[in-house]
Amino acid sequence: MTTATTAPETAHTTATLPPGVTLSGLSPEKHREVILEALKEFTTEQQRTNPMFGMPLTVMKDPNDAARERRKKCNEWVRAMWLERNDDKVQALSRDLGTTPSSAGGYTIPTLITSDVMIKEENISPFESFCRRWPMGSQTIQINQISTKPTATWRNRTGNHGEGGAIVKSNPVFGTPVTLNSHPLDLYSAMSRELLQDSNVDIFEIVVSLLVEARVLASQEAYATGDGDGQPKGIMSANIQTVATLSAAIGYSNLRKLFYKVQAPYRSRAVWLMNSGGMSAVADILATTGQPIFKDPTDSAPPKLFGRPICELPDIPNTGDGSANGTSILFLDLMVCYALGMRTALEVEPNTQSDTAFLNHQVLVKATGRLDGKPNLINTANSGKLGNVYA
Repeated sequence: MTTATTAPETAHTTATLPPGVTLSGLSPEKHREVILEALKEFTTEQQRTNPMFGMPLTVMKDPNDAARERRKKCNEWVRAMWLERNDDKVQALSRDLGTTPSSAGGYTIPTLITSDVMIKEENISPFESFCRRWPMGSQTIQINQISTKPTATWRNRTGNHGEGGAIVKSNPVFGTPVTLNSHPLDLYSAMSRELLQDSNVDIFEIVVSLLVEARVLASQEAYATGDGDGQPKGIMSANIQTVATLSAAIGYSNLRKLFYKVQAPYRSRAVWLMNSGGMSAVADILATTGQPIFKDPTDSAPPKLFGRPICELPDIPNTGDGSANGTSILFLDLMVCYALGMRTALEVEPNTQSDTAFLNHQVLVKATGRLDGKPNLINTANSGKLGNVYA
């Protein structure tokens, strides 16, 4: 680094002036006189306002903190005296070193890595929040249910027993219970300890969040289309009554019919279950008043249709008859239509003591948990669907 505490002694000629600096009409001696006069004015002003002015610019090579601090102050003085001065006469003397040519200072500009990482967002469904979660006290549990309720009889009707006659017996029937088996869902990742020590981003936190996210994505896919083989059985496998299979774009009447297909006790808790294609199909439908029936989401509330929330489940398939974008829209009470069992909650566990981690100087991070889920349609009045829905 070349330094100076006084103005350069070598006068600039027109040929040696940097591009954009013009002092035509003056002799080289007059050029020098003008530049020195400008520096004199600036020097006087800096002495009055800048306490660092006049500090020697000798660069010390000793590596201690004091030397680094002196170099820092020198850089501050250079910026104050030269780089913040807009006068072309002064700028002409401070343009030799720059960041663009590598050999003229560019090598001293490091390439920095940010302390954050851009990560692709995933469409996480709130499906679980609308279901009843059954705690599993063992590997397998059974949820009892009543398939047939007792029926009361008018005793005095013709042909019945009348006064003094026997009351008709009617017992409830307990149907086949819903069986839930805990299925493990887990994964792990390994990273070197050198990476954790040397990286300027929080690698451990990022890896943990990605493991948790991967587990959530796998479970919500199973809630939609799982086959029940070592995983939950998906809601799309349930024998839900189809209100209509559409052959044209979905309309207001189709949704109204589906809405009232579900009985009032279930309707008050029911949710619309659809993917983004289904949401797009209903977003522009207008009521007879001319107002959209689709209520856009807010920060505190999900989107709604006829006053009931929409649960977006992206894994509902787009497979319809006569349309490449065909999908299904379900309206159902997930509290009773889908049994969700939790044996163990999500667990995240690091390890450095296993044989692999110890010998390879690694940290292993594991995310695991056990759960199950099954459709539960003991009453056809608690659910319904529209098929082949497209915009």
